[in-house]
Amino acid sequence: MRNWEDNAVVAIYLLIALGSLAAAIAVLVRGDVGWTGLDGIFLLLVCLLFVAVFGLLGAQSMRQTILADFLERRRRARAAPPRVEKGEAASVPEGAGVAEQQSKAAR
Repeated sequence: MRNWEDNAVVAIYLLIALGSLAAAIAVLVRGDVGWTGLDGIFLLLVCLLFVAVFGLLGAQSMRQTILADFLERRRRARAAPPRVEKGEAASVPEGAGVAEQQSKAAR
């Protein structure tokens, strides 16, 4: 299971990415790119860079923790013995327990 620290890190990454995306949209809507010269262009590029970096970090962190959860559940499922329903006999392969049956018959 994912713990709260993993969730907090992913939330922080995604909040930074969304905030940077909102800032980039605000720069474009206000028209700062065309009127302020290099400052507006630089601000837009920095915001888009933050969106790319923190968005990818958040996506990778989510993918990594989800994949780790999946592998852990799969490992537990393989380690757990198969469940037998009530009223059903457990299936025993042919030849299994022959020595036990012979020793019981000899008694």
